[in-house]
Amino acid sequence: MSGEQHQHVVGTEGRPPPATVTTSTCTTSTPIDSSTGSPKPSPPPSPKRSPRAPKEDLFYWVKKTSFLQRDVSYICQNINGPCPLLAICNVLLLRGHVSIDEHLHVMGPSNFIFARDVVSIVENRLAERVMLTEVVALVQTLQVGLDVNVQFHDIGAFEYTNACAIFDLLDMRLVHGWVVDPQDTAAYSLLAHKSYNQIVDRLIDYHSIESKAQSIPILMKERSLSMDDAALKVDQITTEGPVIDAFLADSASQLTYVGLIQLHEDLKERELAVFFRNNHFSTIFKSKKRTMRSPTLKSTFATGKEARQAMKSVQNVTSWPFRVYRIVNST
Repeated sequence: MSGEQHQHVVGTEGRPPPATVTTSTCTTSTPIDSSTGSPKPSPPPSPKRSPRAPKEDLFYWVKKTSFLQRDVSYICQNINGPCPLLAICNVLLLRGHVSIDEHLHVMGPSNFIFARDVVSIVENRLAERVMLTEVVALVQTLQVGLDVNVQFHDIGAFEYTNACAIFDLLDMRLVHGWVVDPQDTAAYSLLAHKSYNQIVDRLIDYHSIESKAQSIPILMKERSLSMDDAALKVDQITTEGPVIDAFLADSASQLTYVGLIQLHEDLKERELAVFFRNNHFSTIFKSKKRTMRSPTLKSTFATGKEARQAMKSVQNVTSWPFRVYRIVNST
């Protein structure tokens, strides 16, 4: 779930919000035989491994960009996916906290880095700050994803997990823009301090109810409720369900106008952070009242286009329809 946006939105005081800029860092990695110019044959299938284990032969393309008057390397995804590892490493690269130069390999006119080296770089940075074996071990899993559970009252609100400790230990904020509007009193009172998983559970209950008469005995049996309590529960579900449905439909891009304003206001000048949206992680940066982010879009490396694009609106920003899903911890 990812997308771009270019429609103008007027602010609450009659003026548009500050411009936001996007940097794309994704590509496809197909090894090329330098002697023939043809793609190399695929290697034989490797033994089965845990989907959370890093693949030994996986690599990422590397590009250079000008950042605060410095030439800085940044890492591109090889396939579209969540990959918080790259967002975290790119923050460290842009800060100047780590270097990947000694790990670069050359393929024709391009450079690449093996995924195992990216994991090692982040692990070593963590080890400089704290020796928590269980936290450092989590870096291995960041290559394929990170379970996060958004809460809707603030851009920095997530259900806290051990994996979130990585951001704290690196002095790095994890933020999102999926914030409910306080002026929508019905939605705000229901959703503000709940998590994504909690509202999805309620939405599932709502869509499973066929009629009050049929649902009361079912709830009495499944949840050991009295008839009166089951009736009250059905009333609650049928009241809350349409509000949740409307909020998810209206914010299908997982970025609301209130969230966009909070990002502009709450991020500090020259702050680098990791931005979560549409199940993707990207690098976000504020400079001169503009907020720049780097989503992992496939086309940028292949086309060589400049990575930064303006993010001015929350409308028409996703290429895929929103689907409700439940986050399940893999541990």
